[in-house]
Amino acid sequence: MQAELWGINHGLQVTAANNITNIIVESDSISALNFIKKGCPGSHPCAPLVADICMLVGRIPNIQWSHTLREANFVADHLTKKGHELPFGVHLFDAAPPDILHMLAHDCSGIPFVRGYS
Repeated sequence: MQAELWGINHGLQVTAANNITNIIVESDSISALNFIKKGCPGSHPCAPLVADICMLVGRIPNIQWSHTLREANFVADHLTKKGHELPFGVHLFDAAPPDILHMLAHDCSGIPFVRGYS
């Protein structure tokens, strides 16, 4: 959960720094989303990180939160992995990278897929 919270924190920092005012935050961690939306016990190790996230949330006028199963978002999962291959910094794509086109089609189909089963 801590890794998920750090990812959300970083995404919100980039959002705020670029004056983006409307975002949808999708996470496959319902626990992380609940900590952000409902609060986190002060004694929890993630409490300072959740507090930072809540401060950033106050700087972004329109945020929607969505719990999305990892299996339902191949594109986000793949781009997360692809990010490790890119130089440090923000990368904006004008078009989808060619290696994710089939994943976009799958995500848009809305057909569930469970990994490990064929």
